[in-house]
Amino acid sequence: MRTKFFRSLFSALFLLVFLTGATAQDVQEGGIASIFSKGVGARQMGLGGAVVAYPQDPTSVFWNPAGMEYLQQKSFSLFYASLLAGASYNFAGYVHPTLNIGTFGVGVSRITTGDIHHLEFTPDILDNFSSDQSEFYLSYAKIIRNLFSFGINLKLEREVIFNSSGVGFGVDVSFLYRPGIDNVFLRDIQLGLTVLNAYAPRIKLEDQIEAIPHRIFLGFAKPFRLGRDRKPLYFLFSVEEGDRESIKFRTGLEYSYQNLGMLRLGFNDDGLSFGAGAAYKQFQLDYAYGKLANGTYNGHRISFTAQFGKTKEELLEVARVRREREINRKVALEQQRKRQKNIQKLLKDANQLYKEEKYFEAKVKFSQVLELDADNLEAAEMIDESDARMKEISDQDIQRILAARQEETEKSKTEEYVSKHVKLGQGFLTKRDFNSAIREFNLALERVPESESIKDLVDKAKTELKKIINKLIDKADNLAKKGEIDGALEYFNQAELLSMNDEVRYKEIEKRISQLETKLNVDDYLTTGIIAYRAKNWTEARKNFEKAMKLVPNDTRITRYYKEAERRENAREERMTPDVNKRFIKAFNLYMSGHLQEAIDIWEALLEKQPYNKRIIDVIDKAKDDLKKQQRIKK
Repeated sequence: MRTKFFRSLFSALFLLVFLTGATAQDVQEGGIASIFSKGVGARQMGLGGAVVAYPQDPTSVFWNPAGMEYLQQKSFSLFYASLLAGASYNFAGYVHPTLNIGTFGVGVSRITTGDIHHLEFTPDILDNFSSDQSEFYLSYAKIIRNLFSFGINLKLEREVIFNSSGVGFGVDVSFLYRPGIDNVFLRDIQLGLTVLNAYAPRIKLEDQIEAIPHRIFLGFAKPFRLGRDRKPLYFLFSVEEGDRESIKFRTGLEYSYQNLGMLRLGFNDDGLSFGAGAAYKQFQLDYAYGKLANGTYNGHRISFTAQFGKTKEELLEVARVRREREINRKVALEQQRKRQKNIQKLLKDANQLYKEEKYFEAKVKFSQVLELDADNLEAAEMIDESDARMKEISDQDIQRILAARQEETEKSKTEEYVSKHVKLGQGFLTKRDFNSAIREFNLALERVPESESIKDLVDKAKTELKKIINKLIDKADNLAKKGEIDGALEYFNQAELLSMNDEVRYKEIEKRISQLETKLNVDDYLTTGIIAYRAKNWTEARKNFEKAMKLVPNDTRITRYYKEAERRENAREERMTPDVNKRFIKAFNLYMSGHLQEAIDIWEALLEKQPYNKRIIDVIDKAKDDLKKQQRIKK
């Protein structure tokens, strides 16, 4: 029985080694190279398998799990390839991105053979058996501090040969790095690293243990823009090394036309491979043709990929809108609560004032209620009642004064004139237009200057007007403290308009407006100068700092910015004295040993002797940038 098993096992392994192109170097102490070492995906095989830095779809779970983090939508892929002797190669994968906790993926690769005849030493067929090998992936990826993405595979390998089967557990790790270098040759490059079987699966069949060896992929991807339409041509390159194997190279080219059609060319140790793809909306179909098993077998491969659901950008927008709506809802509820509380307090105070026969103050409070709640019937009715009571008092006072007049005709005209302007003034009071109300009351006082009731109305209107002006000034001051100059100016302008009849207050507000406008101009010049300074446009920065200095000559911060910009604008190559050169080299040694601040202190001291030495200025700027990066990393 053991003899039959080992002969059957030998027959199956011979076929599997042929399919994966395993060589004599593959079968060493480290185990037999994985049957899945050729990779998965028609697109990827059309590129010669040089995709570790540019995985692009759910096949990332095999090639580089870290690449899943750059997939924007949920997606799945299916792959099929026909092999020799009725064998087939299949893959299915699914990737599920999330906004905050990384990206998850699952996948399975499977190679099955047709029936294999089991022979003894005679040509008679004793029985048939088949071989089935599967690899299951549970993947996770996460971007680390916006620097690179890290990925891991937990995988289970299952192998069935004849009546024997075994399973093994393994772990893959991977990285994908996008440096973001702003250089014409290095712009948009991607670097990928995948260590397959970082923890190697060990599969036991009968009394034999098979260890799957480690395999390392290191890849590079770079897009080139062609023609007026800037259509991308991707160049891909990767290096592969396995336990006790020689280094292998893979390379590929992919041309994409408007993301609708793709042409591919690849090369690896099996030789040339070709591929093409077509995309429509959320779907993509890919085809590849090339050789397997060290160039001994030509095969067709086909993949289908579908994307669905919202992209990460769309999900972020949905979350932002939902969060904004919730904030607005809470703010609205809080404002409504405060509004109702304020209305109740105003009503209580107004009614108390009415009981105390302070009808003017009561009317002001009731008018404030109507500003907050235009449909408040109680406030509207009490305004009419307050007007009636004030009119009674005013009429009584006017009648008393007019009774002393000798000429009835003049009395009638005066009464009509005074009554008209008092009524107009009361109307303006209801609208809280206190300036207009004061004007009307003063017109009435011109005819009856001894009227204490009208004088009282004028004084109370002035008091309310002063309160409004003071509130506007307080709001302007609070906004100015927060740096919201435009909002502060708007409130000051309103206060200035209301203070036109108060010359002292008007000049005071006018002065405050002038001060804020000066500060606004200074902030504009300073902001523009800082932007130009950071962009290393020294001339533009120096001009703006100079304008700001003219407005506030004693501001040390602006003066310092001006000196730094002027120094860099006029920087030049200068020969260092021996003493300066010696101290410069000492600082450079400190910089190279990581003592950045000490090096900066020495170089800045040297600037006192040679303030326009371009070389010293440049090394100071470089050291300060490095110090900032070092401090950010520590945080």
